[in-house]
Amino acid sequence: MKIPSLLEVCFVSLTFLVLPERLLLLTEGSAGDSGLRRIDIPGDCGTVPPLFAIKTSLDQLALGQPKLTTGEDLPPPVADKVRELGLRLWEHFYRVGLEHNKESGISDSECYPKVADVFGKMYRVQYKGTIDLFLADLFGSFGYEEVRLVLFDNATRRVTASPPEIFSRWRMMAKDNSLRGRFLRFEDIDRDGRKEIGALEYTHNGNVYTGQVIHYFAVGDALNLRESLALEVETLTPHIRIQRSIQWASANSLNLIVSTYDELMHPGKFIDKKSYRLSRHDRSEPYQLVGKYKNENPPWIVSGCIDTSANDFLAHGCGFRY
Repeated sequence: MKIPSLLEVCFVSLTFLVLPERLLLLTEGSAGDSGLRRIDIPGDCGTVPPLFAIKTSLDQLALGQPKLTTGEDLPPPVADKVRELGLRLWEHFYRVGLEHNKESGISDSECYPKVADVFGKMYRVQYKGTIDLFLADLFGSFGYEEVRLVLFDNATRRVTASPPEIFSRWRMMAKDNSLRGRFLRFEDIDRDGRKEIGALEYTHNGNVYTGQVIHYFAVGDALNLRESLALEVETLTPHIRIQRSIQWASANSLNLIVSTYDELMHPGKFIDKKSYRLSRHDRSEPYQLVGKYKNENPPWIVSGCIDTSANDFLAHGCGFRY
């Protein structure tokens, strides 16, 4: 079962350490009249490394490549946002490490993780016109990895205020060829003339289950990204493969086609095929199942979460998070 994001669970009631060795101020904070948010970093934890972006295209974008030491400088608003996200992630895992050391009676003489280790590769892809999409690969302890999606308008200098995250820890487990795919796609799934941003998440549970989920985000006028649909397009268990696809039905509804294959007894031939309807009232809402499954959110189908908070996850569930 995929655990809700550590940020979702642990940042709800976050307080800050007071460590005197180094002080860093970040914009868009909530404390004080200046609007600056303070994070204190011990000297031996290092500093944020130079941030660069690799300019690429959708068909060439691939996560997990060797990190380069140079690239295009980030626009200042994007750099500020990535620093903020990375340092929040670092602070969380640093606090987790301190608590673990305290419980285990281990000295805190060595900083873990180092600040620089949190920041991975960054990519820049043109989304539309003067708007580019930046992807920041960020790492924590215990194999944690996430990718943040940040839009930036080169004309207005506007940036996404709350970049969504794609949980990426299990990407390394996608060994089956059919479970590999493009990490990023731009698709107009509701045919309103504005392409949604689709990002790929691999899901995994030991030797029982592997799958891939496409998170579709609608782009707002203020460059906010709102998740309108999270579709598990493929599920692989030891003997069963389930594939799902969507077809446009109307401005606010989609058809969901679910095909099931028995890879042990009938390789390559589907043994069951069903159709479901997804609907929403308007573009501001996520798609939801309708009909007899409206209030059940059955497994193996789909999920449209209102937001990505832990509370929403626990209250409504997500069909792809087992």
